[in-house]
Amino acid sequence: MTAVAVGGALIVLAGCGGSDKPVSTKADAKPTTSLRPSVPSSDMVKSTEAALALNQLLPGDDVNACYSEVQCDAAAVRIRDFVRDVQVAIVTEVGSDPYYQPLVDEAGAIMEEADAKQGTAAERRQDVYTKAQALDKKLKAIGLEG
Repeated sequence: MTAVAVGGALIVLAGCGGSDKPVSTKADAKPTTSLRPSVPSSDMVKSTEAALALNQLLPGDDVNACYSEVQCDAAAVRIRDFVRDVQVAIVTEVGSDPYYQPLVDEAGAIMEEADAKQGTAAERRQDVYTKAQALDKKLKAIGLEG
């Protein structure tokens, strides 16, 4: 077996029946650092409680649908409050841990959208609801819902 570096790639040649054929090519390996949480999700009691509360809120009729501007505004605000609880719990338990920071940022964006007065209240409630569902799935994926 012979290895030859060609233009930044490593080409591995294997002897097979007297002929040297490329078996595989690999780009030069560069060290990568995988992000790992400083606190495992299993130790994040308050964050888990807040995530569970959000998960239980989302299927509820009071936020899942609305029929007037007042109802839609109230639903967006209610979702915002539960999302804020998730964000505060995560920050309280892990500070500015880069592993959890995207969730904190996403929660912040949801809260800003809930407070924005753009579009109709129904559109805003739908956007906030949809984004809260996406956040809920991410929380579940990392184990913050038990």
